[in-house]
Amino acid sequence: RCSRDWSSDVCSSDLGGKEVTLKGQGTCAKCGLKQADSCQNVLVQEKNGKKTTFFLVQNDVSKKFHSEICTEAKAITVVGVCKKVGDKFEVTASKITTP
Repeated sequence: RCSRDWSSDVCSSDLGGKEVTLKGQGTCAKCGLKQADSCQNVLVQEKNGKKTTFFLVQNDVSKKFHSEICTEAKAITVVGVCKKVGDKFEVTASKITTP
């Protein structure tokens, strides 16, 4: 179907834990988006006028990178495994970079 949500494709269980590469705006879920009670990295992608927010799991890679985007959003690339948890997308990052 043409109306299928593309973000469901990158976080599909069909991928079986395979790493994906996501590019977008990195920011803090608490300080930047006001969507969380504590600091957490997020990547926001916009495609076809729709924004999708990917929450990064708090692992060592994500924690070390947080100071880069807590107070200032910037373009980032995240490599990691994505899964849908409830109504949100979570990415366990193995690598986070800025262009």
